[in-house]
Amino acid sequence: MSSAWHPCKRHALTSRQVERYFGHKPIYEQIQFNCGMAAISIARGREEKDKARKAEHFSAATMALNNSKRLNDQEQLVYLGYGLLAVAKVQEIFGMAVPTLCLPWLHL
Repeated sequence: MSSAWHPCKRHALTSRQVERYFGHKPIYEQIQFNCGMAAISIARGREEKDKARKAEHFSAATMALNNSKRLNDQEQLVYLGYGLLAVAKVQEIFGMAVPTLCLPWLHL
């Protein structure tokens, strides 16, 4: 993964500090955070023109979503993130609008 500056690296907290703040193990909050980071990586990947950098962004998104899935594999937000990532990859590969690909019976 790229060693580029990341806003969250500046404010690294220990899990003990986070637990003290929330008063419980913040599983859902961690899932939200990871899925948010995945969404940012996906958006950056969509905007990137360089294929290698695009792959790095999509890889970072996959790692963030996998971390969320490890926390709770029943959480719907994680699967929505995987769907968003899949749509971005399909658009990259085929260069077409996803509604045309996913809903061919609508003849968009």
